Amino acid sequence: MGFPAIKSHIPSAQGSYYVPLKDMELTEGLADFQLKQQPAELTIRTQSPDIQVNWRPVWNSIGLLEPTDYSQQLAARRQTDLVEAIGQKARDGDEVARSVRSGEKNIFGRLAQQKFLRDREVQTQLGLMPERGPEFSVQVYRPEIHFEVNPPEIDFIPSRPKVHLKPLQTEPTPLIDFQI
Repeated sequence: MGFPAIKSHIPSAQGSYYVPLKDMELTEGLADFQLKQQPAELTIRTQSPDIQVNWRPVWNSIGLLEPTDYSQQLAARRQTDLVEAIGQKARDGDEVARSVRSGEKNIFGRLAQQKFLRDREVQTQLGLMPERGPEFSVQVYRPEIHFEVNPPEIDFIPSRPKVHLKPLQTEPTPLIDFQI
């Protein structure tokens, strides 16, 4: 038993018919998808510059010693002044002892006058302006920049096509004939 002859249906093999596209409706919806995008990660690492200052040209231009040499010289001078002060106290004590034996009444006034004359120094302070400034050496480091892009995550949800055949123009028969 076969299908009745319809102009649009062409027999292709025995027992099967070719149905042209004009008698068939094929609909397919758009596929659905979800897109998740994570922001890119940016990391910047910096290092402070190294700065070194050479003060030697300044000290040399105004005739000063370096701080380490000056501190050593000052420590030696202070030690010498301390030894001299101890010696002077001993000499003053010897004079007081002699004056007690000799009966001198104004020994402390005389010692104070001698100390005043001995310690009297003229102090002059000059403000010096150096001929040269300090020398700077600066080492600058580039920042390290790391940039990592996160690819998008796509969840694809396909849609299934729907096929609708136009009904045949003849009386319907409950027979379906498929040949593969």
